[in-house]
Amino acid sequence: MVEGSAAAAGMEYFRASVRSIANVLQVKYALLVECSNATQHRVRSLAFWTGNSWSEPICL
Repeated sequence: MVEGSAAAAGMEYFRASVRSIANVLQVKYALLVECSNATQHRVRSLAFWTGNSWSEPICL
């Protein structure tokens, strides 16, 4: 996992980390989210790997 993300920065780091995590855990989908409001009831995706491509950002 470290090798896959060591050279990346910013959003590319998030993407590299999420894809590496999906590979390590052998899962099709993986995403990284952050709280998007002060009450921490909503999240926004920073990186969402769908098994063969990147998803558009989502908010939940």
